[in-house]
Amino acid sequence: MPDDAPDAAAWLVSLFEADLASGGAAASVPNLAPPPDGTWIPAAAASLRRDVVRRIHARHQFVVLEPADVAAIDRVYARSLAEAAGAIADDAPVRDRLLAAVMASHRERLDGALRAIADRSPAGVGNAVPCSEYTPELQLRVLGFETRPIPEPVLDLGCGSEARLVRHLRERGVGATGLDRDVDAELGIAGDWLTEPLEPGAWGAILSHLGFSLHFLHHHLGSESMAARYAKRMLEILRGVRPGGVFAYAPGLPFFEPLLTEAGYRIVRVRVPDPIARSLPPELARTVGDDVGYACQVWKR
Repeated sequence: MPDDAPDAAAWLVSLFEADLASGGAAASVPNLAPPPDGTWIPAAAASLRRDVVRRIHARHQFVVLEPADVAAIDRVYARSLAEAAGAIADDAPVRDRLLAAVMASHRERLDGALRAIADRSPAGVGNAVPCSEYTPELQLRVLGFETRPIPEPVLDLGCGSEARLVRHLRERGVGATGLDRDVDAELGIAGDWLTEPLEPGAWGAILSHLGFSLHFLHHHLGSESMAARYAKRMLEILRGVRPGGVFAYAPGLPFFEPLLTEAGYRIVRVRVPDPIARSLPPELARTVGDDVGYACQVWKR
């Protein structure tokens, strides 16, 4: 293997990273020998796909990516990386021209994969619906645990990449971990809250501030099939709570909580601070048919 082959692979990855960030034209190829085989491509494609997924969710948090979507983006990058590696094997200036053509084709393929996702999403992906990470103190206040002890261990469902609440609880001596797509392993589980297995009875408290229930509410209003998946997952989450434990979330789910009462759970509604309550669109309550401006604690007897 030529000494500079690994540098060629890294350069190609950086080229696609820059293209995703700016959509700019392909750069002139430096004097690098192309990688001799394609063993580096799957990992590189997966890394680039993760960047695409992060950008999608940073812009529109309600977009649901199915495994087939992830696989499609992986295939786009694997094909494009292979074509780019072939292009830089040619002589300059031919390789510059070939690489520019590869990048143009890549953008078309990636745009096609993203359009397929957008076309399937009820709200599309055009209008930005970003997510934010709130202060731990505010999250605990909203969920009703500003002063009340939290049953341990705690799982923060949708903790965010910074896992601020997890860090805060650990600093207070509370055993806590997070679950989110991009959380570091030292702070939590990198996974999807719809599919990540939860061991029955493993958690004293599962918390989700403007996370799981907000998405459940969104899909309840827009996608019958996704709403059914969230309802099923809600029951799986509750099975992950040990007796005497709690699943606490905001906003409320007034269309679903009566079913939990009938199933023997104890429901406690917590009024959210007035500034937050006033920030909720008034038409939301009319659309749902009830007030959602509260946090809910679902206690397992």
